[in-house]
Amino acid sequence: MNVPFLAILSASLWASAVEAQTTSASSVPVASSKEAARARFSDNPNNKGGEKTQEKIVGDETGAGRARQQLMVDFNMYRDYTITIDTIISNVTSKGASDVDMPSKEQGFGDYVAKIDKILRRKLSKLDNFKALNSQQITEKNALMRGLSILKSAQCLVSKTDGSFDKVVDADGYEIMAYPVDSLKQNSRYGFVDKYKNGFVRVQKDQVFGFLNYCGEEVVQYQYERAEPFNQGKALVKKSDWFFVDAAGNESNALEGVAEAKSLSGGLSWVKMSNGKSAIITNNYDESKQSLSGLYDAVEPFFKHEIFKVSRNGKSGLMDITGALLTEVIYDRIEPTNFKGVYKVEVNKKFGILDSTFKVVYKPVFDEITAFNESGVARCKEGMNYRFLTQKTLKASRSYDFVSDFNAYGVATVTDEMKKIGVIDADLNVIVPPSYLWIGNFNQFGLANACHSEGHCGVIKTDGSIVVPMEFEEVSAFNKFGMAVAKEALKDCKTPDCKFYTVYDQKGKVLIPKALDVPTRYEVTDSLHNDAHIIVMAYQNGAARPRFHLLDRKSFKQITKTPYETISPFDVNGLFRVEKNGLWGLIDIDGKDVVKCQYGDMRMGTEGYYPVRNAETGLYGFIDKKGKVQIPFEYEDVKYFRNGHCVVTKGKEEWGLISKFNAKIVPCVFKAVIVKENRYELKDAEGNSYTINDKGDCEQHCAKFETIRKTANLKAANLQTAPTVKKK
Repeated sequence: MNVPFLAILSASLWASAVEAQTTSASSVPVASSKEAARARFSDNPNNKGGEKTQEKIVGDETGAGRARQQLMVDFNMYRDYTITIDTIISNVTSKGASDVDMPSKEQGFGDYVAKIDKILRRKLSKLDNFKALNSQQITEKNALMRGLSILKSAQCLVSKTDGSFDKVVDADGYEIMAYPVDSLKQNSRYGFVDKYKNGFVRVQKDQVFGFLNYCGEEVVQYQYERAEPFNQGKALVKKSDWFFVDAAGNESNALEGVAEAKSLSGGLSWVKMSNGKSAIITNNYDESKQSLSGLYDAVEPFFKHEIFKVSRNGKSGLMDITGALLTEVIYDRIEPTNFKGVYKVEVNKKFGILDSTFKVVYKPVFDEITAFNESGVARCKEGMNYRFLTQKTLKASRSYDFVSDFNAYGVATVTDEMKKIGVIDADLNVIVPPSYLWIGNFNQFGLANACHSEGHCGVIKTDGSIVVPMEFEEVSAFNKFGMAVAKEALKDCKTPDCKFYTVYDQKGKVLIPKALDVPTRYEVTDSLHNDAHIIVMAYQNGAARPRFHLLDRKSFKQITKTPYETISPFDVNGLFRVEKNGLWGLIDIDGKDVVKCQYGDMRMGTEGYYPVRNAETGLYGFIDKKGKVQIPFEYEDVKYFRNGHCVVTKGKEEWGLISKFNAKIVPCVFKAVIVKENRYELKDAEGNSYTINDKGDCEQHCAKFETIRKTANLKAANLQTAPTVKKK
């Protein structure tokens, strides 16, 4: 498809210029090349595919013309969005803006390219005046060379009248518009098709390699059996020998002694010589005949093609891009740790540490060095002892007999030579001096159980402060609500084991004090009652079956003043039914007695009435929510009130139905009373059925039912009016 060619220079070439300025005298901060490129494509609010920023150039409406036009727009937009062109040029050339002719959007594309070429070459010329370049200057030169390589490829647009372009991502991660080389894969003549690198793309056609520019033009003929990507203006290629080729197709002399080669970056390549040795070479190796690194058994990139690991006689060291050794070649192994700027080395199965400058901070004397944890601390083992190493300062702690892992709070326990335990933080500050006999794990509340000595245990925080005093035999684990039980032994007590228990919260507040009158062992649970009250179990006098306390979930307020055998759910009246010593009563939300525990049974209340059984007679009646008897104790069993009525019985086959005023809606003479929806079904001893509605009126077989009810009512009336006869 024919679309504008986007961002070759603004996202790649000018990224190179920005990258090159990082070692110059100016202190103005400039984005890195990738940041600049990504800002161009992703972050610039004014760029929406060129739609809002495009400026038309009259008479230049071809596909290539639109590409040239877009390059001009991108250049000026990049200048406005990221950094002024004055600063870019000033840093790139080490001159003020007035010393350089700046390209502008009014100039033609050819002039535009020429101006940029002039800027890059002027800076490159200044660097060439140095006899030897340091690593920063080498990086700067590499960026300039890459820019010139990209510029060389982009020059195809100067005379281009049309073309096919598509959005692609090059090998360096830049999003560009270029000839869609992936389309070549549909042609059977093409094998390997690479990504663009430094402005050119490596392509295999008819089993030999060549290179194309951004316009898809063949700039290096298909003729090589092997080829590496372009690398700062040159590419490694092979026929019978390895040599370099530039963007114009000019070949260098053969690279003497090179058997294998691999392009890296920054104008550097790895080579394996015919004698089996490896080296790092630069792009002028064909002339200098000197490797950058010297010859080693092995050479491989260690960090971003800027630092290399070299090996000789089974030992390794590090080298920078100038070929200077950063370390001695004496290590069995050298590798980065999981923290930037800290390296681990090994000699004879002993480990040491190098800092970011590759200086030896700790010689290889440790048997083990773990990875740095989230707190930036590593554990080092030396013989039978341990030390901690902090990444911040690379300082090590004193030696300990044992150390734990650092926890989520950034602290760890340590054990000294006297077997005493303390706590240190991630900065290796001693929070708790080694003085404890035992310290447990810190829990989700930042608390740990600890013992100074036998019988002197409590709870500490991560800062070492004491939450539960060190005066208990032991302290239980905290439940999920932040409650624990502390056990102590009292002297001169009257109980068999003299053990007493206190319930604490995570702030050290006593929630349930020790019971001196009735020895009680408490256990905290993770269970809730009514989703609002925490259950604490209480074992009194060594009983196997627990009783229960309730505490408010939010405030930890103790609801129950005494433990109960059973506590019913909190009901609609705001009351708990509770059982103590086999008798039932009612308490309110504050734990106050509404009805003392006096009934042999108490069932769930409905419609304000609680069915209760008289503990002496065994008969049921009803009390209200204040404890007042509303229906006397005269029934062997009762059900629940529903719509003002309740099914009751006075004995076998003596079922009936009463109102809330104990009115006998159905006298207790029926074999069964069955509750149906909005009615009741009655059965007598002869098997007859009757139906009564919710109002107590008969709806089926009413004549006989009314006779039964009338007889029962008259009998009850006679009992009420019968005279009392005194015995002689």
